[in-house]
Formats: sequence, structure tokens, C-alpha cells
Amino acid sequence: MTRFIRGVAVIAVAALGLTGCAKQGSQTPPSTTAAPSSSVASPASSQFLDEAPVVLEDGRHPIFLTSVDVPGRKITFDLIVFLTGAAAKAEWAKTHPGEGDGPPNDYLIVNNNPKLRTLPVAAGVAVKVVDLEAPGGVGLVTIPFADLSSHFATGFGLPFWITVAEGEVTLIEEQFLP
Repeated sequence: MTRFIRGVAVIAVAALGLTGCAKQGSQTPPSTTAAPSSSVASPASSQFLDEAPVVLEDGRHPIFLTSVDVPGRKITFDLIVFLTGAAAKAEWAKTHPGEGDGPPNDYLIVNNNPKLRTLPVAAGVAVKVVDLEAPGGVGLVTIPFADLSSHFATGFGLPFWITVAEGEVTLIEEQFLP
């Protein structure tokens, strides 16, 4: 019986290793449709790995902030899809048939998953927020992470972009919307 369990464990770990062999550096654009299910265990559900599950892959991601934990250096957020141009028009046509050429101001936010995620924030994180009084109109101004809670509390409700590296948030940028 223990040989059988060891065999299953070896096969599961090998299968997980093979699923991680995708070409490095290639990123698939966010999808609004669910991926097909697979019978191979994912790292998040594997009992054979000591690693924590991946909350969000490295890269830049659009989000809605839901909470900021300054003392704990964490943020909780709702991952969204931020579409512009032809992609926004195509999605608009699918979800708003007969309502014009595309979304107002040429962008569309898709938020079809209520899952909240929490990530640690790197010690040297840069936080850039919208400054409506910048010279020449709208700009971004850098603020300390400790001030993000008070900025977030002002109720702008704008999406943010976060950059994730090795499981930590290294950059937080507020997105200006007209």
C-alpha cells in the first residue's frame, strides 16, 4: 500500500513539473471565460508540495483595491480585466448588443469574478496615485505606502495596476479614468 501511495505521489509531482515547463516570458492576456478543467492537480491543491499557492503570477495586473493593511504591509484586491481599443469594442458588442460602437471613453472594465486576493507589499514599494491638480491637467504623484489607506478612503474608486515580483507587490499605480 505504501508503494502505491509513493507511486501516486511521484506521478503527481512529475505531472506538476511538466505543467510548469511552459515557455518563460510569454504571457496570456486575461480571459473572461473559464479555462477548461484539468485532471492534473494544481500546486494550490497538491498535498506534496511545501510551497504556498501562487496568488498572482509575476507581472502587471489591473485591480480594484478593497483594503490596505499598512502595519501588516498587505493589500487585498479584486482582480479585474481592463480593456481598451478593439478588445474593449469587441467585449462591448457581446455584452451590450445594439448600444453603439463601443464603450464610452474607449475602455471597459470586466469584473466577473468576486474572488479577493491578498498579497504582501515589498518594503520599497512605489505608490503612484492620480493627481487631478497636476500642472497641465492630470498626472501621477508618488506617495508613501503608509498614505495609501487615506488616499483610498477618499472614495475615488479608480482601478489600480499592481506589479508583482516573486509573490510581492513592488509597484502600485492608480489608473486615471475620464
